[in-house]
Amino acid sequence: MKMAICTAFQVTEEDIEAVLRENALAVANAEGRTFAEMASELMAGIDHCLVEAAALYGDGLDEQVVYAYEEITRQLRAMGTLEPLRHQCPIGALTPRQIEESLKKRCPVPSQVQLLYATRDSFVDQLALRGLATASDLADLDRLGRFKLASNHWRICDPEARRALREDAHHQVRSCAGLNPLDAPFEGLDAR
Repeated sequence: MKMAICTAFQVTEEDIEAVLRENALAVANAEGRTFAEMASELMAGIDHCLVEAAALYGDGLDEQVVYAYEEITRQLRAMGTLEPLRHQCPIGALTPRQIEESLKKRCPVPSQVQLLYATRDSFVDQLALRGLATASDLADLDRLGRFKLASNHWRICDPEARRALREDAHHQVRSCAGLNPLDAPFEGLDAR
């Protein structure tokens, strides 16, 4: 159980149910259950402190609820309760790298940056859920996505992906990959 003592935003089953309702078309495995029943079951799997931390980005109560619901949505996607963002976003065909490239041409507005972050997180979460990251997957990731793989998901990177991360064009990605041992066990799909 991931519940901990948090003081700013208290996650309730009603919050989870509201997020499920907002994303009704994306609920992946309802199996005939109501959103209220699902919310009750999912309550224990939510990291309440992460939701609280996200809520603290908001200045007022309404903003805090928006940030908290975005974090709950992200966690439900990572758990597989909601379908990955890539399949629902109208520009879901764009990869994080393509979005980043389009933002270099002009000063992005906050919604564009948020889209990049959400797309990157969704893409990396999908790789983590799949349990395998290949060199071809790296081509779709922006610099911070590749950094995130090297930092947090090294064990699911196949040998070609590891080599590509160690030879990446950006020093931050190379440095992070260099901190990981070459002989770290590969726990991707092929190794299972």
